[in-house]
Formats: sequence, C-alpha cells, structure tokens
Amino acid sequence: MPAVAGYNSRVVLETVRKHEGLSRSDIAKHTGLTAQTVSNIVRRLLEEQLISETGTAAGQRGKPRTLLCLNENGRYAIGIHIDPIITTIVLVNLAGEVIARSYPVVSANATDALCDLAHSCEQLIDLSKVDRDLIVGIGIAMPGPLDLRTNMVLDPPNLNGWHKVPVTNELAKLTGMPVMLEKDVTAACHGESWVGGGAADRSFLFFYLGFGIAFGVSGQGNVYRGYTGNEGEIGHIVVDTGGRECWCGQRGCVSNSCDPTAIVLDAMQRGVYDDADGFDLTDMFVINDRFNDICLKAQCGDSVCRDVLRETSRKIGRAAVILSDLFDIDHIVLGGPNWKQLEEPLLAEIPPMLETKTVMRRVHEFKVSPTAVGDDVAALGAAVSVLDRQLSPKAAPLRFA
Repeated sequence: MPAVAGYNSRVVLETVRKHEGLSRSDIAKHTGLTAQTVSNIVRRLLEEQLISETGTAAGQRGKPRTLLCLNENGRYAIGIHIDPIITTIVLVNLAGEVIARSYPVVSANATDALCDLAHSCEQLIDLSKVDRDLIVGIGIAMPGPLDLRTNMVLDPPNLNGWHKVPVTNELAKLTGMPVMLEKDVTAACHGESWVGGGAADRSFLFFYLGFGIAFGVSGQGNVYRGYTGNEGEIGHIVVDTGGRECWCGQRGCVSNSCDPTAIVLDAMQRGVYDDADGFDLTDMFVINDRFNDICLKAQCGDSVCRDVLRETSRKIGRAAVILSDLFDIDHIVLGGPNWKQLEEPLLAEIPPMLETKTVMRRVHEFKVSPTAVGDDVAALGAAVSVLDRQLSPKAAPLRFA
C-alpha cells in the first residue's frame, strides 16, 4: 500500500484527521491552499477511501457545505512492542483505535523470535478480518540502544539474544510488509501524541517506566528521535548522591536507583524479605514478580514498601525537575509497563517537586498526568509511527526496510 502522494495531500489528510467535520472551504482556510487545490485533493482522498463525506451544514447564502471526516478504517498498521517481560502486538486503524491485540510468547533468540512475531502478526490479521491490502506496514518498538541509520538493534539490556540484529530487514522478509524500527520510549511518546487527547497539540515529556526508565519529548506533535534514534537515555542522571555505585563510577544514577531491580534491593535491605542470600538478581522474571509483590504490599498498607516506593518516586521526581527545566516543558505524561503499579506514589511526589524545585516554577505551572492511551502505549505508538510516516506531512525520511 503506497504512502499518500504529495505534501499537500498529506496536509489535507492531517487537517481532516485532527479537525473532523470540516468542509472543503474550511480546509482551505486552515491550510492556506487554494479552493481548487483542496477540491482536487479531497476528490483523490475520497477515491482512496482515506476520508468520507459525513453530512452537510448550512453555508453562506443558504448553500449547504459538505462535511468531511477521516475514514477510520481506510488504513491500518501493526505495532509490536518487545519488552524484556512481555511482548505486545496491536492492529490499529487510522484513528489510533486498537482493532485487535495479542500478547504472544516469543523465543529469547532473535532469529526464532522474529519468526514467532511474523506468525503472530498473521494470526492477528486473520482474527481481525481486516483486508491485508489496507495494512501500510509494521512498526516494532524495542529498548535501546538502536541505530536507526542502519535499522539495527545493537545490544539492548535484558534482551541477550538481540545483538546487532537487522530487525526491519528480517521481519520484512518474513511478513512481506514494510517494517519500521523505533525505540520503545519514542514509540510511546508518539502514541500519546497521536491519540492522547489534550497532549496531541502540546509539548510534553513522556516518562517511560518499564524494566528501565527513559523519557521522550514531543513538541506540538513532533517527536524528537535524536541522531541515531536513541533519545531519552537518562540512566546516568544522578538522583541519589548517597546511593549505590554505578558501573559508570557515579553513585545514585537513575538506572541503579529507580528501576525494578533497585526497588527490590531496597525492600530486601529493609527486611521485607528474608531470602537475600538465595535470591537470583540476574533473573528479570523473578525480579519482576518480586517488584509486583512489593507494589501490592504497598497498596495493602505495608509501611516499609510504601516508603520504598515513595523514595523511588522522589528520585524520579528529581530527574523530572532537571528535564522540565532543560526543555522548558510544563506537561509530564507518565506511562509504560510499570506505570500503574507506581501511580499513587508518583502522582503524590512529582507535582510538588516541580512546583517547588524547578527554575521554571516562576514562569508557568506544571501538569502531571497518566498516559491517556493505556498499557499498550508503546505498541500503539509503533503502529501510529508507521501511519504517521506514510500519511502525515513531515519532511523526515522514511526508515523502512
């Protein structure tokens, strides 16, 4: 399925997507294009079934205006999120609505995992009954480091079988579809920007809370990716000067102070569990189970676990203070696989820190909100990244295999 041809066509489609119920004359006013240009483009978009006529409204001199809307099911994309703990696949329409989803178990080895993913994508398409010809491509979101110049997954932590994998080329061969690679936090940020309600037209920081912690930046719908696609690495911002020593030589980095492993270590050191000697800190699934147990204990009133999560949230808040000042952004969105478990302490600790410790507190107020997209934000973001590259009026080059 080819991309929408022509910059002006993409401008018109984007305008209809963001402002449903416009007439041709309204679109001309919004875009600055001539009435004849808009009329020609609208005709082509109607023929391609990307937009629909949705009714009429009174116009000047009593002449009714035909209103236009996005044909939500005119195109689709598949999004895959590979997290160290869980893999998510979604099929998404033009409006960013999830039509079908699955959580397949995939092999640890990259070669076998890509075969598993290709098979799962085919199953999802069959389940959804969607016309395969309307699917514009597949987006795959993964932890960094990546290299989007070569579409290579380099050596992501906790994904030991994914060393220098040309993921887009291999998955494209297996599925017969174009494939786009995106870092997980960038995809999540893109998903929030595309379908996240009020965040879409604002600048915001997206704090991604998974097995690691990272952030993304969106400015009025444009998501920053960085030179190689690895923006958002905050692992070595110091947030606890008296904390554990990091491999980088500093103490109290985000990466060894705020992730699930750090939370588990803090709880164990405070006597919440008595199996420290036999506990396997190299098994991420064991760590994840213990992390979830700590969060559950905190929700049930365990004071030690509550203190651990509150202190962790304050450390994350210190990073939020630094980054909100650095980018002069007033809105922070929290999401990712571990967001819900940390919701209460994060929303309790971060807003007052922004209001009292930032330089920009004298200039503007701050808003901290949960993702409007939900748990699948990175997978959905991977899918809408494909739609955005194919259909939106941006000059960025396509990175498809």
